[in-house]
Amino acid sequence: MSSITFVDKTTVVPASWLNDVNNAVYSGLGMVAGSIPPSFTGTVGGIKNFLHNPGLSVAQRGITGSLAANTGTYCPDRWIVYSAGSTASWNIGTSGAPPFSPSYLYLGGATGNTGFSISQRLEAIDCAPLVGKTVTLSLAADCQGSISTLPITYSIYAPTSVDNWPGGYSSIATGTFATINTLWSRYSASFVMPTSAVNGLQITFTFGAVPASSAIAVGGFQLELGSVMTSVEIPCKAWETQRCQRYLIVRGGGNANEGIAVLQAVSTTVAYGAITFPNAMRVAPTPAYSAVTDFALTNNVGGFLTASAIGFVDAGVLGGEYQITIGSASLVAGNATRFLCNTTTNARLYLSAEL
Repeated sequence: MSSITFVDKTTVVPASWLNDVNNAVYSGLGMVAGSIPPSFTGTVGGIKNFLHNPGLSVAQRGITGSLAANTGTYCPDRWIVYSAGSTASWNIGTSGAPPFSPSYLYLGGATGNTGFSISQRLEAIDCAPLVGKTVTLSLAADCQGSISTLPITYSIYAPTSVDNWPGGYSSIATGTFATINTLWSRYSASFVMPTSAVNGLQITFTFGAVPASSAIAVGGFQLELGSVMTSVEIPCKAWETQRCQRYLIVRGGGNANEGIAVLQAVSTTVAYGAITFPNAMRVAPTPAYSAVTDFALTNNVGGFLTASAIGFVDAGVLGGEYQITIGSASLVAGNATRFLCNTTTNARLYLSAEL
């Protein structure tokens, strides 16, 4: 009878990876603290593309908007867009998208525009397998209107301490792509990822000036190990949505009376209620909203009571508690009340844990 050899399948990961809310999950999967083995060639989940939302299929903030001049703005999830020298418009398109990306980001030019940049920040946990390795950065792009060619450069930044961008950061690598033209094509550049990327990364693509009546379209972003550009890996939208919700959760906009949560009135003017996030967020999120009056509570007969203040308290990575105040003494202490959009599809609640 031939013998059977049992192979140890324990996954070895950096100790810091076990130091978050998912510690029990990682340990249960047989992960132990240590160094990354040389055979580790992808992200933690086995995905080769290290960039998030590379096909721009997740857009919780909406699919169109405007850009203030010289100000970074989150557009599709995880992507920060900057318009230098002028205001500009953006939208997510699908019609005429290249075969290597389901969607594309369309950036309309303007008088006075001196260029656009598109950036994404990655956590240190996602960057560890890249440090000291040859990587290839790529994207798909074309230009339209009065411009027939346009230069693209890339810049790589790293924070001075792990995931602490407000604490300062520096440029660690720069380079150029081939000049883009009016046909959809993929462009790539390869380089060795500096060791300082262990603290996290910002990948920035910078484009030349785009005048009025012109535009650029970009998509199919990829960051992968190796010196050769391979086919673009676009995760399924359901999985990508969950990954993006580690950094942002948006409620509202689904319909004019979209429900947010069921709360309990603690007085005639204030109600509290806990919510649980779809998955663990990166850190306890910071709340923001479109306008206080875009939201309401309901009274004991279903009438709408416009909010006068919105608070989000006792926040953690798994959930928090809404504290809603109304202007008139119309609640019944102890009763349940619905927290919902106040008959408008413009209502938005944002819980952000972005880097």
